[in-house]
Amino acid sequence: RDVFAPVAAHLASGVGLSDLGEPVDPSSMVRLSPASALVGEGEGFDTHIISIDRFGNARLSVMQEEPGLEYGDGLRVDAGDGEMSVRYVETFGSAKAGELVLVPDSHWRLSLAINKGSAAHALALEVGGEVRLIIAMDHGD
Repeated sequence: RDVFAPVAAHLASGVGLSDLGEPVDPSSMVRLSPASALVGEGEGFDTHIISIDRFGNARLSVMQEEPGLEYGDGLRVDAGDGEMSVRYVETFGSAKAGELVLVPDSHWRLSLAINKGSAAHALALEVGGEVRLIIAMDHGD
């Protein structure tokens, strides 16, 4: 969606479609497998990073309702540079500065983020990378 508005503006101002970039061969596009379901405490599921925004928030392929989490639940995340603790929060206002969180985005997908920081940089995350989310034994506390 971040591409559509600028492209529409260029087209509306008379720029030709061929001047907007190189065509993309559909066969070169990568398909990501869907996340597997959460099973229970200590269990986890695999998901993939579908995009990283300019703040370093990593948007995951899993939808908000799929894991069955409650705000405040604790998890472990295994991604990029290793395993870390993460808390599921409703908004960045619920997180401390520098805290690693799992937060729903405006399209109801979960994002791995650091409040006032870059999760992509801190965890060495890349688009297409796999992320394993594991329910912590103390979730909900």
